[in-house]
Amino acid sequence: MTSDVHEQPLTPDDVTIASASRLRPADMPEAVASRDSAPWLVRQALDHPETLSVELAARFPGLPLMTVIRLREVDAKTGRGLAVLTSSDGVAAMRIELDSASQLLEFTFSYGGMLALRFQIDGLSVKDRANFLERMQLDGDHSAYLWGEVRWMHDYLIGVSRRQGANQFINLYAFSRHNTEAAVRLKPDICSQLLNWLADHWKEEETTKEQPSITGW
Repeated sequence: MTSDVHEQPLTPDDVTIASASRLRPADMPEAVASRDSAPWLVRQALDHPETLSVELAARFPGLPLMTVIRLREVDAKTGRGLAVLTSSDGVAAMRIELDSASQLLEFTFSYGGMLALRFQIDGLSVKDRANFLERMQLDGDHSAYLWGEVRWMHDYLIGVSRRQGANQFINLYAFSRHNTEAAVRLKPDICSQLLNWLADHWKEEETTKEQPSITGW
């Protein structure tokens, strides 16, 4: 396709300022032509972005705090990395698997070693990733979306930074098209390490794409 919609997809910034400039169905990618298809929470965020963090906090009042992060390379050849974040007691965990070759990005939330929910974020453009990283590193209260061109039609992630007194916490909320949800809270230093890890892998991915194949002549 050569339509302007696909050449210039909506960014997370477009969503967060939607109250100032309403999104029309024609502005959406073809796969998500109607706002009516969006979950109620997303529709509320489009119309009233300032209420998003409040609504999410009410829905998830007791998030486990991730205080430990472990990063490692699973397969250096393919650029596959693994990040594991856990609470201090080890009961709650979030595992992130990223593969630069296949562009795989999976978030798995587990609790008590018994239950786990997996969310796969796909269809991410370079701009989608850059906007998410940029917004997640802003100071003060803000939100960021990690989703591809089809938005809420596939799994997606919302990051919310909130200040509570002298403390700043970052919450990550995952939503699936299969009607499952999960969320955790990160300390600022843990979040910073995670974002740097994602940025490094995404840079490696783009570098790999740009390299010419030695068998292509």
